[in-house]
Amino acid sequence: MAGTIFLEVERFGAGSFENLLFLGDGTLNTFVNLVYDNAVSRYKGQVRNGGVTSGVVTAGAAYTGKIKIAIAYAANDLVLYINGVLQNTDTSVTVPSTALSVLGVGSYYDTAYGADIFRGAYSQALLFKTRLTNAQLAELTTT
Repeated sequence: MAGTIFLEVERFGAGSFENLLFLGDGTLNTFVNLVYDNAVSRYKGQVRNGGVTSGVVTAGAAYTGKIKIAIAYAANDLVLYINGVLQNTDTSVTVPSTALSVLGVGSYYDTAYGADIFRGAYSQALLFKTRLTNAQLAELTTT
């Protein structure tokens, strides 16, 4: 399974861990998501497969204001781009083989995770069923 998640967002809030977008199988065991981790003041992309976090890519710098962010994933290939710049890669990620059919925008799919609500505004959200190339990701996220 491969794919790409793209968002154009502006963060306003002060949550400790804010989920921007969650794409999963209906459990918290298998998903791909984009989050803001206030503990390190960074955006992150994560892949969880069968209850194990198999990949994490973290922004190399703190970003404020409106940003364009994308995470692309395929077997042994996880990348994070922000504003046209490659932030991080993970070449050992195991992507889910099950269908990711549950979409959560601004929080996890489960209302029990209300503390993880994204505090900000969305301008765009795109999901691709393929892993875009790095050149495409750079172009897509360039401001």
